[in-house]
Amino acid sequence: MARKANSITASENIEEGLAEVRADIANLTELLSSMGAEKVESVRETAKIKSKAALKNSNEVLDEVSARIEELSEKFEAQIKDKPMQSFAIAAAAGALLAYIARK
Repeated sequence: MARKANSITASENIEEGLAEVRADIANLTELLSSMGAEKVESVRETAKIKSKAALKNSNEVLDEVSARIEELSEKFEAQIKDKPMQSFAIAAAAGALLAYIARK
C-alpha cells in the first residue's frame, strides 16, 4: 500500500511539474509574441519617420528643380527676344539634326 501511495504521489508530482512547464511555455510564448509586436511597431515607426523624411527631401528637390526650370525658361525667353534670328537658326539646325537621326 505504501508503494501505491508513493506511486500516486510521484504521478501527482510529475503532473504538477508538467503543468508548471506548460504554464512556463505559455508565458514564454506570450512574452515572445509581445516582443515581436513591439519589434514590429518599432520597425513601423522607423519606416514612418524615414518615409516622412524622404517625402520632405523629395519635395525640397522638386521645388529646387522647378525653380531652376523656371529660371532657365526665363533665360531662353530673354535670349529669343534679344536675338530672334539666331534663335530661329539654332532651332532649325536642331530640327534638321533630329530629322536626320530619326531617319536612321
